[in-house]
Amino acid sequence: MVSGNIVAGGKITGSGSVDVVSGTVKLFGAEIAKSLDISAVSGTIEIQLAGDPGVNFRCDRISGNVDTYFEVNKVAGGYTATVGSEPYKNINADIVSGTVRITKAD
Repeated sequence: MVSGNIVAGGKITGSGSVDVVSGTVKLFGAEIAKSLDISAVSGTIEIQLAGDPGVNFRCDRISGNVDTYFEVNKVAGGYTATVGSEPYKNINADIVSGTVRITKAD
């Protein structure tokens, strides 16, 4: 997405990518099959995960914000985390300037 807003909810399943240049993408109830790639140049990406999946998270960040329901480890140029149990769902994020928020559905 280059500019604008996308909000999707319900049962969203599969693997894929979310790319935002400017704007907002919100996905509620996401069930990641294997992996999700996130790219934010300037904007906000909010992913609400369904259930209690095991997550292997990697984020490369130039500037911007990362907000997750799990604790992250700060590494050179970004963050990493592994939470839950196998099989892990891979979430890879590249942030130039923007916000990535990962929450968990109740």
